[in-house]
Amino acid sequence: MSGSGGGGGFFPESNPTQGGNPRGGEDSDDFDCYKFFERVQLSSPVSTVVSNLKVGDVLEVRLSTSGGVAVLEAVYLGATAGSLIVKKMGSLISCIKSGVQYIAKVVSNTGGLIRVEIRPKP
Repeated sequence: MSGSGGGGGFFPESNPTQGGNPRGGEDSDDFDCYKFFERVQLSSPVSTVVSNLKVGDVLEVRLSTSGGVAVLEAVYLGATAGSLIVKKMGSLISCIKSGVQYIAKVVSNTGGLIRVEIRPKP
């Protein structure tokens, strides 16, 4: 992906849980996949995609791999809009691997800086 803000990612060797637990991964004993909620800024935004985003739009959160590293992507109408970095990355990745689906709803778009709310898909 192009743009600024990148960084982050999840390194599989640091994750003792390989999915299958809908209550989370290594970040917290009480992480609940179905109650996760976090507001974050979209990282490495793809300008051709984010230029079409407006407040209220819903993006799909997908797990992908880049250079052997697990990455959370925000996808809008089939196109990657950017990546997502959350505080409990390992737990969220474990939840996705166990089958929980997430969305990222656009809450602000200021000059191409996109903020989203990540939560389980209803």
